[in-house]
Amino acid sequence: MKPLLLSVLLFSLLGRTAEAQALSLSWRFVTGGALLHRPALDHRGTLYVASSDRLLYAIGPAGEERWRFALGSRPSASPVVAYDGTVLAGTSGGRLWAV
Repeated sequence: MKPLLLSVLLFSLLGRTAEAQALSLSWRFVTGGALLHRPALDHRGTLYVASSDRLLYAIGPAGEERWRFALGSRPSASPVVAYDGTVLAGTSGGRLWAV
């Protein structure tokens, strides 16, 4: 492992330990299924999450549900936010949704 990478890794781990003591939960959002892929975040702070309950959720910066979209089948990858704000979500059923 390169020394710089190891230094950054150690700094990150040590820094997170110290910061974790001062952190508190800001909000919680519960979906109807497991989150198997990473969420996407847009420039306004909206988080997009595809859940195994076959729904795509838009969650505002304060943790409120902005909308949900029925995908029809389980998500096959993380959602992606395009340059124009369109959210793309692929499914195991072979569909690509643009919401």
